[in-house]
Amino acid sequence: CVDFIEDMLNYTRLRESTPMSTDIDAWCLSLADELEPPDDILLRTDCHSGARVSIDTERMRQAVVNLVQNAWQALENRNAGSDKKSVKLSSATEFNRLVIRVADNGPGIPEDVRDQIFEPLFSTKVYGVGLGLPLVRQIIEEHGGDIRLEPFKEGQGAIFSITLPLENRGK
Repeated sequence: CVDFIEDMLNYTRLRESTPMSTDIDAWCLSLADELEPPDDILLRTDCHSGARVSIDTERMRQAVVNLVQNAWQALENRNAGSDKKSVKLSSATEFNRLVIRVADNGPGIPEDVRDQIFEPLFSTKVYGVGLGLPLVRQIIEEHGGDIRLEPFKEGQGAIFSITLPLENRGK
């Protein structure tokens, strides 16, 4: 109940954003160092964008951590087989935008629910509240960006892409 109430408050509470110029690669690597993946899951990083963006680091941290934790949960019941369970956090620049990706090698998100995952109160989890991904979307949009679930490819897992504007270099 406490988690549900906290999620509801986080989703509905308007917060004043405090963006600051951030070296996104260093930020992503620092964030990855803070996280403690489950023992059977490997957290990998590939952060070589060379980008600076203006973000509220705490709000963006909340969004990325939510995506990483969702990926870990998706891997909970997956048999490792020949591939170790893994989540990858990466950053790159594409078409003059920053792209942060959180990818896992889990079962992926079923086609029949892909259009609903960002809707408030929709969850595929028994214990889920359905506010995690809507909150992530809200945070990303506050930063002038967008988030999408990349098209599903068999055996690929889920890949979430956050796209943000690069810092104006003319300042």
